[in-house]
Amino acid sequence: PFSRNDFVSDAESPHTPNILVLFDIDGTLVDCGSAAGKCFATAFRRVFGVPCPKFSGREISGLTDAAILSLVLQRVEVTGDSSERRRDLLALYADELAGSLARTPPTALPGAREAVEKVQSLAGCAAGLLTGSTLATGRIKLEFAGIDFGQFVCGAFSEDGERRELL
Repeated sequence: PFSRNDFVSDAESPHTPNILVLFDIDGTLVDCGSAAGKCFATAFRRVFGVPCPKFSGREISGLTDAAILSLVLQRVEVTGDSSERRRDLLALYADELAGSLARTPPTALPGAREAVEKVQSLAGCAAGLLTGSTLATGRIKLEFAGIDFGQFVCGAFSEDGERRELL
């Protein structure tokens, strides 16, 4: 795994990119259909023992998985929440998603691969990820859509904070 610390500029190196183009995953590179929401809801029920409430796309659009989890917990008024249970849910969510996408792979959106390749072909440019997905689910979504996760030099993920604009 990598983090934003992996993208460090070295002014002495002529090969170091000086422009970083960030890509979102859901709706920019990949379409997973309703798989992510269904898998999240399944994992939530298993970990917290109550059904996950439904949200409109507008309510959760642009939120990180961590922020969605906080919103869900607030809505169902779960008490005794802990960081361990949150980690358990996110791990189970990743497992559920991998199983679901193995059966019904997501689609790489038209032009997604080409856009990443184009960025990487430009002198001084590199491609990174800025997504509300966790590192694990981001990797799963990309790989099952046939997009190489390893081609991105860095990334900011849900684990980095609930508020995407602060990632």
